[in-house]
Amino acid sequence: MSAQYLFTYSDVIERLEYFARGLGVGADQTLRREAIRAAYRHIPQERNWSFLHSNARLVMHAPQTTGTVSFDLTGGLYERMLTLTGATWPTWTQDASVRLGDPPIVCDVDECKTSTIITLDRTMCPIEDITSTTYTLYPRWYALPNDFLSLAHPMDEDTWTLGLPLSKEEIEQLNRFEDTTGSIEFYAIGSPLDLYGRMALYRHPPADDDETLDIPYIRRPRDIVWTGYDLSLDAKGTITVTEGFTTVTGSGTAFESGMIGSILRIGTSSSARPSGLSGTERYGEQQSIKSVASTTNMTLSAAVATSRAGVMYRITDPIDLDIAVYDAFVRRCELELSMLMKDRAAIDVAMTAYASALRSAKQGDFRIYQPQVAGLPRKPVGRLADSPLSRRTVVE
Repeated sequence: MSAQYLFTYSDVIERLEYFARGLGVGADQTLRREAIRAAYRHIPQERNWSFLHSNARLVMHAPQTTGTVSFDLTGGLYERMLTLTGATWPTWTQDASVRLGDPPIVCDVDECKTSTIITLDRTMCPIEDITSTTYTLYPRWYALPNDFLSLAHPMDEDTWTLGLPLSKEEIEQLNRFEDTTGSIEFYAIGSPLDLYGRMALYRHPPADDDETLDIPYIRRPRDIVWTGYDLSLDAKGTITVTEGFTTVTGSGTAFESGMIGSILRIGTSSSARPSGLSGTERYGEQQSIKSVASTTNMTLSAAVATSRAGVMYRITDPIDLDIAVYDAFVRRCELELSMLMKDRAAIDVAMTAYASALRSAKQGDFRIYQPQVAGLPRKPVGRLADSPLSRRTVVE
């Protein structure tokens, strides 16, 4: 069986070195890395790529109303302290809001101190003490996965619909002024406070019971960090592997947990570091890193085929794009590098090459139905039931 084809960060660095040589100029590795990362950010925005479709399941929480609360604005154990009697705060309290009294005032939770004491936000809190009143605690938002890029077709498990989209501000206004619960009528996707780089789902009204919500979404590709060229980290020292085993033992290495999921390229020599796919010092084999126990010990996702002792290696991140997009990605890297070098002639040539490669990549992405790509023959549909538009995928 042939080995899986993997395109990695180090391969693209190598390719851009050859590209720069072809222009008769040099491009240091810092410049090449910047071009690669810029292209890596750009490619996912070019199309609703089928290979970037993913799913998440969010756990919705019903509001809590059990017990009573008292608010001490200042002078107590904590400033702006809200104490719960007759119940305990749930685990999701930190990112919640609480509606107090009658007429109600909506406040935001600042920090959980104990199972019965929280503090409220400095701005969104009462302006005076409150003694023994009813309350409603409800989640303000639900964090989406770290790699969330955009929403696909969200579905509620009860109604198979998520309602109508509004702005985050409109959702928060509805939740502040309408004390209702039930199935989702409105939703928004936005950035939650103090959760940098993440997105969250805002819903109205809050759930009336604990339930789940499936979110099919478009994800960002896995980040690229390890180049395989950093001799103090991802290519430091030598390694030993044994045929039929997954353990890697390092000597003078600097393995770390951030390397999990990256690719280990095992060299064949103790004096020559393995190159990428186009280099003269081909690696012996490559495997994905499953776990890291220490700076000198790691485990691979599959057993190695050949024993090697004291050989050089590289650890590099996979390019998390489908093979159909590899050429377009490389062309985009060349375009980004040309722009960084401000080479007008190279920019024009690279732009044309990228446009052509991108069309080919889109034509190769037919795992799900996509809008018609210009220039492709359109297959006739005999009846509506046979149309791809009529097909629905249900996520189990």
